[in-house]
Amino acid sequence: LATAVAAATTTTTTTTTTTPAAAAATATATTSTTTTTTPSADQLITDGDILLAHTDNHLNWIHTVEEMDVSERIELAKTLNSVFLNENSVAVARFAAKLAADLAVSLAQAAVRGEALNGIAVLRPPGHHVEADHCLGFGLLNNIAIAARKAQQVVPKTRVMIVDWDIHHGNGTQDIFYDRGDVLSLIHISEPTRPRLIS
Repeated sequence: LATAVAAATTTTTTTTTTTPAAAAATATATTSTTTTTTPSADQLITDGDILLAHTDNHLNWIHTVEEMDVSERIELAKTLNSVFLNENSVAVARFAAKLAADLAVSLAQAAVRGEALNGIAVLRPPGHHVEADHCLGFGLLNNIAIAARKAQQVVPKTRVMIVDWDIHHGNGTQDIFYDRGDVLSLIHISEPTRPRLIS
């Protein structure tokens, strides 16, 4: 989600140099402000697109979290498995899912129009632990699953291969596509680099 947060946050730094006479007292005054911009509705994934990969129950849960204040979200997060919530969590999740879906759709459309023979979309964060009916593993939405299904909706008969290369099993993506024949999910669990002792 850090990528989406960075895209939704603007940082402005202003540097002001004082006159030579005032330089003895204060050489440079620097101010820094951070403004968080809430994405507009057209920058967020729609409920209909969420339902391409998630259940009605999960969408209703998302709506419930959207209505909570920050303290309620923090208390809820304590009951979840590796999910953290704040005032921007749902908006950032919807924003990241929309970016992922738009990229996947653009790639599929380029292939159908003959502008590309094939392609690869590198989508971060994948949300690969989020299952059809509930969140876990640092995500609220399974962005890769929504993106794959959105591409298939916009470009019918599109076959999608998801290569999930991570140190953890992408259980959510597996859960969502387990019974589908038009999405191949390859999950590669890489071993972390471990220091070796030399004797």
